[in-house]
Amino acid sequence: MNNSSDEVNNKDWLTVRLGDVVVHKQELEREPAAAGFERFIKVEHLDPECLHISRWGNIENGDLPPTFYKVFRQGQVLFPTRNPHLRRIAFAEFDGICGEKTLTLEPNEKIYSHFLPFVFRTDNFWDYAQSMAIGSTNPHVRWRDIAAYKFPLPPKDEQQRIAEILRTGDMAIQSYEKVLSDTFALRAALIDQVIQPSEPTDDEWRKTTIEALVKDGAIAQPQDGNHGESHPKAASFVEAGIPFIMANNVRNSAVDLIGCKFIEKQLGDTLRIGFAYPGDVLLTHKGTVGEVAIVPELKTDYIMLTPQVTYYRVLDEDQIQRDFLYYSLQSCFIQRTLKQWSSQSTRAYVGIKAQRKLPIRVPRLNTQREAVAQVRCVDKKCKAIQSNLEYLQRLSKTLCKHLLGSYHVQ
Repeated sequence: MNNSSDEVNNKDWLTVRLGDVVVHKQELEREPAAAGFERFIKVEHLDPECLHISRWGNIENGDLPPTFYKVFRQGQVLFPTRNPHLRRIAFAEFDGICGEKTLTLEPNEKIYSHFLPFVFRTDNFWDYAQSMAIGSTNPHVRWRDIAAYKFPLPPKDEQQRIAEILRTGDMAIQSYEKVLSDTFALRAALIDQVIQPSEPTDDEWRKTTIEALVKDGAIAQPQDGNHGESHPKAASFVEAGIPFIMANNVRNSAVDLIGCKFIEKQLGDTLRIGFAYPGDVLLTHKGTVGEVAIVPELKTDYIMLTPQVTYYRVLDEDQIQRDFLYYSLQSCFIQRTLKQWSSQSTRAYVGIKAQRKLPIRVPRLNTQREAVAQVRCVDKKCKAIQSNLEYLQRLSKTLCKHLLGSYHVQ
């Protein structure tokens, strides 16, 4: 292999154990607020296969869990030991507090600090971590097993060169993520301006409710999945069949038809309610409240909803456009109402009866079409940015595999 600017020369690489190049720090602070710490990190704050921390909790708000007193420092790698299959890892860019089950790993003098995080980004490491997981209900890995992970380590100068190449790609991904986030913010603002404005500019907007739209024949009665004994149990799940859609299968305006559970069509056909079809608008209303998506074209006759998800089916688009309803349910006006109503129960929940009372503003048909066209235009930009971002992520992963993954020590 030629030692060109984007290739590696591995003849001087040494096989090391992870425990040889990092220190497992266990600094504790029982009074983090008094010690000057401002932020804490939960596992859910970490995005899969992303080194950067973009979310955190604020200690001064009183939300710090009682078991959180482990200190992490800027420059350390944070590795949650539970559920390694989720591939969560982060490079700390500030000091803070985390849970006791998160490893706080600090590079020693043998490894370049910005090279270390990319060791954790390789498929080789994650395959190893998952192979060492113990516990079936709550799989986790132990530090002693992670410390034993072997990998080839280049000389310090080559570590730095490789890290700079990978960091350049990582920064490009960050830039696209920022653009995508800003575009989504623009989309949300546009929906609030043209779909469900707080103060409509003229009298053509009529204030109504979901229940009134049902009575007018504009939409079908909203319906969720089967409750009680009719609800399919875990024993009914199969490898392939009718998608069985839970609240966590509706995210980012899309329905996950791959990662969801499945039931046999023979069972689905016997159920009384919960049948959703292409074009139906879905709203999550239990546990996770307020996620909205449209059922896409299907390879099955229908999808089956759980009691966590409601479908809204437009019957008369001369009264309300399907996409106008879809965007309306995402508006701040309706989302704020859902959040307020869901907080009144122990677990976030807005039942079908309550949903029927949801307020909605509906303008004339031409205004609906114009408003929908404006938001669709931004949606297209979001999809283009998302596509470019996914390409960069694939490219970064391939580059990481090329520079690091080819020399895995078995």
